[in-house]
Amino acid sequence: MSVSTEEQRIRNLFERVETIEEVAVTLPQGDDRRTRLLALSRGLLGEEATVRPVIAAKALGLSEKTVPRMGGCGPAHSRPAVAAAVA
Repeated sequence: MSVSTEEQRIRNLFERVETIEEVAVTLPQGDDRRTRLLALSRGLLGEEATVRPVIAAKALGLSEKTVPRMGGCGPAHSRPAVAAAVA
């Protein structure tokens, strides 16, 4: 998959997750629907193995060299750290 195709796919994922979270936070804290929506957003992000440093750098507005230092890339790390920074 090309970098531009992957970048668009990741951006679309982040947009879907952001929409889910925007709806979730409108519900009361103890509401089971809120908990389920937030779990869904974490699950969607967790399905992604890693984000290429070049894509994470663009999304975060950082240099590509900075991204690996953040600990948000690589097989041992999940995307939520990057997604949280983008949001």
